[in-house]
Parts: sequence; structure tokens; C-alpha cells
Amino acid sequence: MGNPPLIIAHRGASQLVRFANTLEAFSKAIEIGAPMMEFDVRRTRDGKLVSYHDAGIGSVLLSSLTLEELLAASALQGFKVPLLEEILELSKGRIRLDIELKESGYEDSVLELVTAWLAPDDFVVKSFKDEVVA
Repeated sequence: MGNPPLIIAHRGASQLVRFANTLEAFSKAIEIGAPMMEFDVRRTRDGKLVSYHDAGIGSVLLSSLTLEELLAASALQGFKVPLLEEILELSKGRIRLDIELKESGYEDSVLELVTAWLAPDDFVVKSFKDEVVA
């Protein structure tokens, strides 16, 4: 009857922690034994790759913020936005990754970083934007 369904922890174990797309959510997904976790990647104004779902934090576009400014804004809301590299370090050898690129323009940077950490069978990269997938 084919392969069994693949269970993917959406934005980490987002329903079991206070904030999705955080190291806490990703650690919880690993802890509960999810075989794969999904998360979103965006880029800050200073070129840092981070995991964050929305285009902005509050009323400010994430792409207009430096990493330092983004971390300060997220701290005011009670969480820390993780760098992609932190997620790769946490997950390597522990869980497969479903990486969603929310914008175009940084695909090569993501692939370079991810392939430096993970084997090809340990991740997928996707986007709802045709130009990113191309």
C-alpha cells in the first residue's frame, strides 16, 4: 500500500511551545521523535539567514532590520529568532529538515550553508515562489 505518511513537525513542535520557529520548538520536535521538521527562512538587511515566518515583526519588515535589531525586537516579544546555522547545528544527525524559503534572492546562500552541514537525504528546500524553486 505504498509508503506510510511522513510526519513533519510544522515550524518545529509549534503547538507544544509558546513560540514557533524557535530553537525551543525545534528541540521539542527532536525530543518527541518527529522524523522531520519544517521551518521558514528569511534574510535580514545585513544578510543573515534566520527562521521567521512573517514578513515583518510588528509593523517593521524583517528585511529592513539588521540581525541585531531583529533580535532586540523579538526579545521584546519574549523569544529569540534563530539563525539558520543554529538550527543546522541543533538538528544535524537528529532530525531531517523541510526548509521553506519565503523570499527570493538568497537561495544560493541557503544551499551553500545547508550542504556544508547536512547530507542531501537529510533535507528538502521548498518555496511557494516559482522563481525560488527554479
